[in-house]
Amino acid sequence: MCPVARSTLNVPRTTARLKRSAILDTRGSNARIVVDEQCNTLDDIRQFASAKAAHLIQIKMPDLGSVAESATAVLGARNTASAYLGGSCIETDLSARAPVNAAVATSGRRHAGQA
Repeated sequence: MCPVARSTLNVPRTTARLKRSAILDTRGSNARIVVDEQCNTLDDIRQFASAKAAHLIQIKMPDLGSVAESATAVLGARNTASAYLGGSCIETDLSARAPVNAAVATSGRRHAGQA
C-alpha cells in the first residue's frame, strides 16, 4: 500500500453522509454521493460500504497496491454501492487493462465465452 494514501475514516462525517444519501434517496433525487479522497484504503472502502454512506465509491488501484486488493474492494463495495475502479492519470497500455479485467471479473455477470 502507498504510505501517502493512508487515511482514517471520520465517523461523524460518515454519519452525516449516510443521512444525506438517505435523504436524496427518499426524495427520489437523481443526485448521487460519491466518495473519493476520503476513501483510500481497503478498510475505508469497507467502512463506507457497510455504512451505506455513498452511492458510488471511487476505488484507486495504485492506492490499494494490487489487483487482488482492488478486486476485494470492488466485491466489498458492490452490495451497497456502485464501484468505480480506476488507475492513475499516467496510464500505460498495461495499467489501463488491469482495472478493466478486474472490473469484468468482479461484475458478477456472465460474459461472452463463459459457460
